[in-house]
Amino acid sequence: MVFDEAGNRRKDIRSAIRLEYLTVAWMAVEFGSSVTLGALSGSILLLAFGIDSLVEMASGFVVLRRFSREIGGEAKPERVRRAERIASRWTGYLLFALAAYVAASSAYGLIARHKQDSGISTWGLVVAVIAIFGMPLLARYKRRLAGRERLNSPSLRSDAAEAISCAYLAAVLLAGLLMTRLFGWWWMDSVAALALIPFIVAEGREAFEEEEEEEEEEASRNLSLQTFYHGTKARLKLGDLIEPGPSRGAGDLNDEASYVYVTDTFDAAIWGAELALGDGPGRIYIVEPTGPVMDDPNVTNQKFRGNPTRSYRSQKPLRVTGEVTDWEGHSPEVLKAMTDGIEEAKRLGIEPMD
Repeated sequence: MVFDEAGNRRKDIRSAIRLEYLTVAWMAVEFGSSVTLGALSGSILLLAFGIDSLVEMASGFVVLRRFSREIGGEAKPERVRRAERIASRWTGYLLFALAAYVAASSAYGLIARHKQDSGISTWGLVVAVIAIFGMPLLARYKRRLAGRERLNSPSLRSDAAEAISCAYLAAVLLAGLLMTRLFGWWWMDSVAALALIPFIVAEGREAFEEEEEEEEEEASRNLSLQTFYHGTKARLKLGDLIEPGPSRGAGDLNDEASYVYVTDTFDAAIWGAELALGDGPGRIYIVEPTGPVMDDPNVTNQKFRGNPTRSYRSQKPLRVTGEVTDWEGHSPEVLKAMTDGIEEAKRLGIEPMD
């Protein structure tokens, strides 16, 4: 069964590679023809469409490289993911720069009453028509493949979204070139180029959002490999859920906090058990978060640089998966010094945790 799943995934990856080869090849045609025709005719619209195709070609190449390396076993997954994040960031920068270029060039074209050679630019209609009909079809295959559970590729889904965006851009290109050709409106090229800007900016934002999602996934992936501890005075059994809120006994000092706290260091868990609300002996449980986990700002960048205590918090429950029984607490003197400090902070109106 495991062999079949691995074989099916490799089959899906090969299909994705073929789609990406097709994408990169077509984007190279779009880029070369559009930029050449735009330069010869003086069409800002064609130049903008061509440069956007270059950015999309680079994005397709990144996805192609990722799948090619995975199926060839040439790179560690974390290195591939890091390369994807860097590529997404630079794709966003390039798209925003392109939007600024289109805005400036279009404004200049309108002010200077720039006219294009509509005879040459008419050849761009062929490129636009092929993209309008071809890109949605390509996107459909990519989305279907990316949605399969054994592949589940966010980068391929994102690439499919770019294909749809390309079709919209091609529609604007087609409309602009047709109106310029049929009615001789010199200003239509610049106006249609300006109409590309919302699509280009949307692509740029998606690139940055993709980078953020990759970073969050990477953080969650790393956290999922850690062992988390939770100090409390509550008596719990395997499978119990520790909820945020009053009387949850989490080592939290504010019994109305909306978070539940965990740590991956044993010393911090001991403090949690000793300082937790409630009566009875302190206990330390091994827990599994059921939702997103984030750095605890009470002891991270707001007070200390980074996260030296390896403390985290979540608004979702923690599931008890085990208990540590052979631990030794702090001495009474050290514990008293800590509780005195907490009481003094309360007296001064400083909430230890939010």
